[in-house]
Amino acid sequence: MDFAVTVFDDRPTLANYQFFPGNIALKSGLWDELLATPLPDPPCFGLIVTRGHRHDALVLKSWIQKPFMFLGMIGSTRKARTIFEHFIEENLATSQQLQRVACPVGIKIGSTSVMEIAVSIMAQFIEQRAQMARRCFGRQHDVSGTHPGG
Repeated sequence: MDFAVTVFDDRPTLANYQFFPGNIALKSGLWDELLATPLPDPPCFGLIVTRGHRHDALVLKSWIQKPFMFLGMIGSTRKARTIFEHFIEENLATSQQLQRVACPVGIKIGSTSVMEIAVSIMAQFIEQRAQMARRCFGRQHDVSGTHPGG
């Protein structure tokens, strides 16, 4: 789908090429080190999918301050409300910053399986990339190297 992908995980047993294709960049280490990694040049998309709410919030705390073109986080509306309310109460982010976070991430296609959820997330990434191209170029533009509109 013509996205350069980097996976960050604090578990080296999972962040390895046994589970990911060779064209994916893998970064493993402590979260403080991973979150200090410079982001690629804009436009950059971010997706927060860790093993739990606590880790999601840790990543979001760092990434909410970064200039992502699109930032999504897996989870329910309830999870988003809980994390977002905490961020506002603790002055970790403003309401305006949190409005940029798509949670639950993915377009609504009635997905239930892991593979379907992945498709819905990638569909939203493609949609956001197309919107960015329209804003930048004033028309539908092929930013992926494939046929416009897909």
